Amino acid sequence: MDPRDIALQSTMPTVMVPLFGTFEPLATPGNRILCAKDGIWIEARRPGIYARQPIALQDSVAMPYGAVTPALETGFANLGETIRQFVEYARQSMPNEVAMALIWDESTGALTGQVLEPVSSSPGHITYLRPDLTEGQHVVVDIHSHGSARAVFSRTDNKDDRGDLKIAIVVGNVDQPNPTVKARLCTLGRYLPLPISIPENGERTFYGEANVSSSPSWLLSGKAGLHRRRWRRGIGITNADGSGSTAPCHARPGTPGRLERGCN
Repeated sequence: MDPRDIALQSTMPTVMVPLFGTFEPLATPGNRILCAKDGIWIEARRPGIYARQPIALQDSVAMPYGAVTPALETGFANLGETIRQFVEYARQSMPNEVAMALIWDESTGALTGQVLEPVSSSPGHITYLRPDLTEGQHVVVDIHSHGSARAVFSRTDNKDDRGDLKIAIVVGNVDQPNPTVKARLCTLGRYLPLPISIPENGERTFYGEANVSSSPSWLLSGKAGLHRRRWRRGIGITNADGSGSTAPCHARPGTPGRLERGCN
């Protein structure tokens, strides 16, 4: 085999899912293609997040492989309150779009919010610097607003999210009493819609589409373990162990490189 092919394929090796043996999920950061009973799957792991999604499913050919199921595992939980507070921040920033990254620290397991410094922003787009990360920090969730426009992942969003492993969230209609919110799991160009249920005034207000029954609703629902707190110019975070923190709601210097979001 050509050495270039060997080097290229080593970045995303192909694994045959055993029919009789035990399937061992990817244990270290990386990507794999899985040949399974019902087709081709993508598997990826980064610090703080693991995902497995189908790429191409079929049932016409009897494949000599075992079965796998969709999976999403994270080192964090209960983002519902954080999303609600981001909605308030987006309202304060109207009419322009705003963006924030949620960063997971692999040494402490803490999840903190970093408002992303805009290069340019308008009611229809935002271009911002990449988040300022230290060693052991990883972006696992990104959130941006669409101002008064509805929550929808645009073509620009699809382009920016391609190649990432993360959860992406867009907030729209923030000028209305009931804004719209959509979330999805991004797995190297494959997008899986996630349900959203956000606590509002002590009750759960449904903002999104729950059309994927296998999605982990606990992740975005703000269920057990969620600590409510007042909005004090910060983004409230509930960690996986139930502890809470508030990240200052201010822009920090970004590293070279820009990302662009928009409604189109």
